[in-house]
Amino acid sequence: MSRDGEDRRPRGASASEKPGSGDDGDSDNRSILVSNIPAAMNDDKVMIHFQRLSNGGGDVRKVTRLSPSQAKVVFEDVKVIEKVTARKQETDGVTLQVKSWPSFLGWALEMDRHKKFNCVQVCILSNFTKT
Repeated sequence: MSRDGEDRRPRGASASEKPGSGDDGDSDNRSILVSNIPAAMNDDKVMIHFQRLSNGGGDVRKVTRLSPSQAKVVFEDVKVIEKVTARKQETDGVTLQVKSWPSFLGWALEMDRHKKFNCVQVCILSNFTKT
């Protein structure tokens, strides 16, 4: 936002995305998959949670909601991934499930190879059908 209060972000940029934070092809290495996100926790709250040093966090580049209870969080620095995945992540008494994005994709692709179904889509989209 500019000093005069006008939002100068490009159209379509969400509040959970820093301006100029397009995918540079390396974002998967700096990303985590967060699951079990409470319904009341919007993208801004997810971003704030993972920016807190007390949670092992750092500068967040982008939060992308995959379903009501899952999000992909992209950090500026790859070193943050190890810190946030090593700690128990809790908010409002709920434990967030956190995996590095590359390890999640590796697991899902391995499952695809053995089960002959698209686990990546099933894992991510399964929360859309929950009521």
